[in-house]
Amino acid sequence: PGTINEAAAAEFSSIAMAVDPIKAAWGELHEFNECNAARVQVPTLVVVGAQDPYVSWDAQRDLFDGLGTEDRAMAIIPGCDHPAHILEARGTFVRN
Repeated sequence: PGTINEAAAAEFSSIAMAVDPIKAAWGELHEFNECNAARVQVPTLVVVGAQDPYVSWDAQRDLFDGLGTEDRAMAIIPGCDHPAHILEARGTFVRN
């Protein structure tokens, strides 16, 4: 944590929400465990922070490998963690 400053996180969240304004319900994390990656049949880019303290490499790789599309790619961002939903911009992604 702490590999991205607040201004960068806010800019990222602003752009992300402009592209896809649906917020994740982080209070319902059990729903993410029900994700069936094999049902994803569209081109998919999985973006991974190399220093993500929340999602293990094995879990990210399992998600990627389990995707139901061959049109997929994984981008591993060096020096990045998983902060977008926990920093000042949290309200951009989180439904109350």
